[in-house]
Amino acid sequence: MPDALQQLQLDIAAMLRADELFAGVQVIVSRPRDAEDATLIQSNIDNALAGLVQVETGETFKGGLAVIIMMSEGEVPAPNVPGPQLELVQTVRVIENPLVNMGDDGTQITAEQGALNVLSALHHWNPGYGVLTADSRNALKEVNLEGRVAYDVRFRRDAGITPRAFVQRPQITIGGSDATITCGTSGAAIYWTENGSTPSPATGTLYTAPIEFIPGSTLRAAAFKTGLRGSDISTKQL
Repeated sequence: MPDALQQLQLDIAAMLRADELFAGVQVIVSRPRDAEDATLIQSNIDNALAGLVQVETGETFKGGLAVIIMMSEGEVPAPNVPGPQLELVQTVRVIENPLVNMGDDGTQITAEQGALNVLSALHHWNPGYGVLTADSRNALKEVNLEGRVAYDVRFRRDAGITPRAFVQRPQITIGGSDATITCGTSGAAIYWTENGSTPSPATGTLYTAPIEFIPGSTLRAAAFKTGLRGSDISTKQL
């Protein structure tokens, strides 16, 4: 099952491939997972613009125009809201090779026409998990690609992330030459460091009994429990 970011790419690609105004135009999802994928995607884009056979499927399309569904990005417009409240930014890039595109085997769809068609096809479109809207600040932007005419069409969609439950922050109590660390989350494991470094299961010492500390050192502690987000870090100058 693709995650939300991948699913948005796939749904937009399917929507544009079904659009009659893009009949014969290659719509390519740009989501490389390794160097081989990246090479294949770029080859498909190059072949689409040159009017050659699609590498991955062997299909033949009209040449000179490619529509690329870029990987999603995200912004957090209200950082103080729990979650966080994520705003997805999705870019669709339309690239034209005019020499091929306006020839006998070209799509005859200019980059400008293609970009406007993407804008009209996806603005206020709901793939089932939120409405896409054209980016009010930067909906359509020319892209400088040598020998090509290209535009980026940008959309936004609210996508709240469910806040993760977290372990309570541990409390450090000093008594004489000992430091006692407690945590209000039952079953949480507490890890500590005394040299100022970040406490974690990989870098800290598991707390099992009061610590005889070194005066002048910096004691830091954090607590962890399976299924929960790790706690905030407590720090005490000893």
